[in-house]
Amino acid sequence: REYGCVGAPPMARGGGHWSESCMLDENMTPAINKNAPVSTLTIASLQDVGYEVDYSAADEWTVTNEACCAGLAGVMENNQPESPSLSKEAEAAAIAYGKELLEERQIPPSVLAEAEEMGYDYVGDKVVFIAMEENGHTFE
Repeated sequence: REYGCVGAPPMARGGGHWSESCMLDENMTPAINKNAPVSTLTIASLQDVGYEVDYSAADEWTVTNEACCAGLAGVMENNQPESPSLSKEAEAAAIAYGKELLEERQIPPSVLAEAEEMGYDYVGDKVVFIAMEENGHTFE
């Protein structure tokens, strides 16, 4: 219901992201766009996995592809050309780089203390997102 349609949200092939053919430039589609809007759907999904959220932080965003509301998202997604994949070598390089960043990360004690005081689990020292470009495509 958080994306304006009845039923499950349209997922990209392979899962993990919203369908780009339905959700266009929304933040959780596979496309990388630094100005991508964050919809109430994405905020709701974060709440579903346990995060405390603020729905008022959502950007204005609506589904503009009516086929998605008609339950055709999976059909549309399956008719899309196969997305390119990151090579095994580049994937290994991205993983190695991410591990290196995590090892180097120095979290100020004040940040950890503030998170603990507020009752939050700080995960900034356990998670890193890497974007790689290969053959003209950007992967995250």
